Amino acid sequence: MKYGQDITLETLKAAQPLTEAEELLLQGCDTGQMVELGPPRPDDATDDNTIRAELIRYLLLGGCKNVSPHAKGVQVSGAYVTGVLDLVGCVSSLQLGVVGSRFENAPDLTDCKLGALWLDGSCLPGVLAQRMRVGRSVMLRNGFRAKGLVDLTGSKIGGQLSCSNATFDGDGGPALKAQGLDVVDGVFLRDGFRAKGLVDLNGSKIGGQLNCEKATLDGYGGPALMAQGLDVVGGVVLCDGFRAKGLIDLNGSKIGGQLDCVDATFDGHGDPALMAHGLDVVGDVFLRGDFSAKGFVDLSGSKIGGQLVCANGKFPDGLRLQVVAVTGWFVWQDVIGQVQTLDLNDASVGALVDDWESWKNTEWYDLEGFQYGALIYRQSVEQRLSWLDKSANLAIALNSEQEKHRVFPQDINPQPYTQLARHYDKIGHRREGTQVRLRREQRLQSSRYFRARLKWQERPISRTAAVGATLHALANTLYGAVFGYGFAPFRALFWSAVIVLISAWVFGIADFWGQMAPNSDVVLTSSDWIQAAELGCADVYQPGCQMPLWIWKQSESYKDYETFSALGYGFDLFVPLDALGQEKAWAPSHGRGGWGAVGYWFRWGVQIAGWLITFVSAAVLTGLVGKRD
Repeated sequence: MKYGQDITLETLKAAQPLTEAEELLLQGCDTGQMVELGPPRPDDATDDNTIRAELIRYLLLGGCKNVSPHAKGVQVSGAYVTGVLDLVGCVSSLQLGVVGSRFENAPDLTDCKLGALWLDGSCLPGVLAQRMRVGRSVMLRNGFRAKGLVDLTGSKIGGQLSCSNATFDGDGGPALKAQGLDVVDGVFLRDGFRAKGLVDLNGSKIGGQLNCEKATLDGYGGPALMAQGLDVVGGVVLCDGFRAKGLIDLNGSKIGGQLDCVDATFDGHGDPALMAHGLDVVGDVFLRGDFSAKGFVDLSGSKIGGQLVCANGKFPDGLRLQVVAVTGWFVWQDVIGQVQTLDLNDASVGALVDDWESWKNTEWYDLEGFQYGALIYRQSVEQRLSWLDKSANLAIALNSEQEKHRVFPQDINPQPYTQLARHYDKIGHRREGTQVRLRREQRLQSSRYFRARLKWQERPISRTAAVGATLHALANTLYGAVFGYGFAPFRALFWSAVIVLISAWVFGIADFWGQMAPNSDVVLTSSDWIQAAELGCADVYQPGCQMPLWIWKQSESYKDYETFSALGYGFDLFVPLDALGQEKAWAPSHGRGGWGAVGYWFRWGVQIAGWLITFVSAAVLTGLVGKRD
């Protein structure tokens, strides 16, 4: 008040006679009513609409004894304001309401204190209001236009900041600077709000919501919205036709409600579309319902207290969710079009709701360290395995000409497979869990082998070491095939039956051709066997002679001997117990023909396989060997 005593009504009149508009303002200022001078935003200054900025300042600071404004403040519409409205450092409890008017120069409200500020529908070459203090609301809406910077840096507003249906044109520079802005209620940049240039809300505090519904932000080659460290008690609404051309930066922001980007279009214009590292959202994050991002969306390190919903969204340049923590569901379903990348490295979600088509349309995705509490949308285990197999891993590339045109396994991380297997165990689908573990081990063994091949190429090793590595890989392959790497030990029963049946076939043919012999010294030295050997073929079977075994089977001594059973013999060879007596009673004659010779050597393999499978099965079943998650 004291600051304004250098200007009086007399000095104003002495400098220039009052215009008709100024006379009307003085007559109506004590009524508290809006003084209407004519059509909004007049293009030219006339006696009917011209008001000097000094007169507005004079009245806002209390006027004089004869002319004092109403408690509602200075309210005028349709004015053409000349000069500079200089309120630097001024203090007034009144409302400054100049609506539907045109300002010749940008008003300077730096460090001033006002009751309220209403510039609805007015046209200005900018507003300078750094560190301004307003007790109630600031209204720059309903056709408000600024051709130049609107600077609210460090200002405090006791009510709301409403810029709905306003146009902020930075004229080649920032459109709105509001770093460190403190607003008790909400900030509304909605319903046709348009910014041509950067909107800067870095470090601002908003007691309500930040609502940019149906707004258009154009950074004109730079970021569209900078809101690093933004603290919003309510939600952030960028939806229902919101359009941004340039980066939307919410790094380190805190949002007490939702981040709603339904039916929004983000165009990074060569930069990321949305950057929100370390974002902290109490509610949900909606990137759905025709949401479209040109440029990648990066929410790395964010915390989301509700759901992260990307259904029906478009993410052609990818979505980065590294180390994101989502308490509720992550919905990756009905995603439209191709997605270049989806990075879920070390992310965690309460539940994953997805579909196979959305994963198929994602060219590259990383599931390393990805944790989910449940899988809501059911897919087949084959689709889940394909999902894991396709996930990002470092490709193994070999140099030899023979291998250039083949596809080799990848160097994989087992964690995603383990996570899926545990999920199946948790819901009681243990067979599916075993399938996942088997696929994991198969890929691990394959990748280890080809990784070793790469090392050999880089650093040649000895032939002995190479053979040892190959045998080790072969042993692992057999272990997987027969015992399922310890996760499917009952596979050994199938392979045991196969070996026994093959043995029965081999030794049955040998017996049919008389190339088996009793494995008893008593029989082989008996008169019946000696006579059969003398009468039968001397060596291998020849037309016109009989094999000694055939002749001996017609003797009396054979009737009381252990009858040969091909199946029993194969079982006795395989099981290291000789439980049926066949192995002790019979043996193949390696000198009586080909099948006898095959059987003679084949039985060693059967016995070795029997010992190995029996003892490894026992070790797996008792837990001495085998994989544990």
